Amino acid sequence: MIVLAIETSCDETSAAAVNGDRILSSVVWSQIKDHSQWGGVVPSIARRAHEERLPEIVGRAINDSRLTISGINAIAVTVGPGLAPALEAGISFSKKLAGENNKPLIPVNHLEGHIASLFLKRKSGSPYSPNFPNLPNFPNPFLSLIVSGGHTELVESKISSGILKHSLLGKTLDDAVGECIDKIGRELGLGYPAGPVLERFAKDGDPKKYKFPVPMERSPRADLNFSFSGLKTAAIQTLYQSHNIKKVSRREIRELTKQEICDFCASFQKTAIDALLLKLKRAMMITGLKTVFLTGGVSANNQLRRRTGALVRSLGGKFYAAPKQFSGDNAAMIGMAAQFAFDRGEAATTPEEISAIDRQPDLDFPS
Repeated sequence: MIVLAIETSCDETSAAAVNGDRILSSVVWSQIKDHSQWGGVVPSIARRAHEERLPEIVGRAINDSRLTISGINAIAVTVGPGLAPALEAGISFSKKLAGENNKPLIPVNHLEGHIASLFLKRKSGSPYSPNFPNLPNFPNPFLSLIVSGGHTELVESKISSGILKHSLLGKTLDDAVGECIDKIGRELGLGYPAGPVLERFAKDGDPKKYKFPVPMERSPRADLNFSFSGLKTAAIQTLYQSHNIKKVSRREIRELTKQEICDFCASFQKTAIDALLLKLKRAMMITGLKTVFLTGGVSANNQLRRRTGALVRSLGGKFYAAPKQFSGDNAAMIGMAAQFAFDRGEAATTPEEISAIDRQPDLDFPS
C-alpha cells in the first residue's frame, strides 16, 4: 500500500511517500530557526509555520516519489502525542486532502512511528538498519526504549498474524530526557536544540568530574518509570555552587573555561544515560525479552547508542537503533506506522469517519 504521510507534531514539517516499508520520498523542513531565539518551541509559531509550508512540502514529497495523488492509496497523519496547535495544522490539511481526493485517512500514533522507523527500507528494498531482520524472521516480542524531546518510554511490542500491538511498561513522570538536555543546554548557553552541542562538549570531558544522583536508582525493582526533573535541578545547582554563581548569569557562564563546560556536559550525559539503562536492564530482566529497539531523537547520541548496545549484548540480547536520519520527527516513520494501523483496521474511509479524526496531544500506548 502506498501511503502519503504527514507529520506536524512539533517543530518539523514533514511529508513522505511510503510503499509498504520502502521509502519513495521523504521531505523534512525544520523550524529550528523559527524557535531558536525563544530557547524552545512556541506552539503558535509552530502551527503557523506548518500551515505556511505544508502545501510545498507535501507537493515535493509527491513529486519526489514520481507519483501523482491518484497513485496514492491512502493519506496518513500524526494525531498525537504532540503540541495541540501543531497537530491541528497537519490534521486539518490531511482531512482536506483526503476528502478532495477520495482517499482513506489513517490516524497515526507518533510514538508508534518512532518504533516503526526501524522497519524502514530504501526504495531498493535494502534496510537502513544494518542486519535488521525481515518481519517473518523478526524476534518477537521486543522492547523499545523511546527517547526524545517530549517522551521517554519503555514499550513492549508484539507482532501477531501481521498485527503490531504495543503495551506501555514505563514512562517519564515529569521531564523527558531530551527536554532535560535542552534545559541544561539553555543554562550553559548552548542554544536550541542543545543535544548535539552538549554531546560534542561531552566528548572532550571527564564524565567523573561531577557526581550527580542517578534518578530513581532506589525505586522498587518493578518500577520502570523515569524521572529527570531531579537530575536537571541537581545539575544546575552543582553548576552554580561549584563555580560560585549565585543566579542565572550569561556573563558568568561565559567565564567558564571550555574544559569546565566539557567536564560538566560529560558528567551530566553519563548520569542521564545511567538512568535510562538502569530501567532498560530492569525491563529486560522482568520481561525476559532479549531484542531491544532504541529510537527517538535522542537516540542519535553516539554514547547512548554505544552503551545501550553494550548492555543489551552483555545480557545475551540483540540491539537495533533507529537510522539516524529517521531518529527525529519525520513523516517516513509515520507512513510505516500507517501500514500497521491500517492492518489493525484503524483507517477512516467515510466522510463521517474522516471528520471525526481529532488531535490527541496526550495520546499514549495502553499500559
